[in-house]
Amino acid sequence: MLLSELLHSGVIRTDLNASTKMDAIEELIDVLVEAHELPLSARDHALSAVKAREEHLSTGMEYGIALPHASTDKVEDIVASMAVLKKGIEFDTLDGLPARILILMLTPRRNFQGHVATIAGIAH
Repeated sequence: MLLSELLHSGVIRTDLNASTKMDAIEELIDVLVEAHELPLSARDHALSAVKAREEHLSTGMEYGIALPHASTDKVEDIVASMAVLKKGIEFDTLDGLPARILILMLTPRRNFQGHVATIAGIAH
């Protein structure tokens, strides 16, 4: 799945208040809730899943990009939110640069193939 198929104006932000990666993850989860891409009842579960994934291994990439993500049984389809930041956030990136483009993605646990393919496509 292409990133352009996941994103729409309701899930893209340029005004995050976060100053840490965990705060940014929480705000991006809330963007999905506000856009009705994630039920409010699944918010805490999704937040815990993404944070657990991040604590296991940072999803900070290179060139100012971070891709926090998780698989969960709380979504039926792949959903994503994105933030573009003027001032980057420390995200334990591979090159040590602050992340300025954050793409948060949740995928259904039953769709591992789609999860891997989408992350690979975004990373490419």
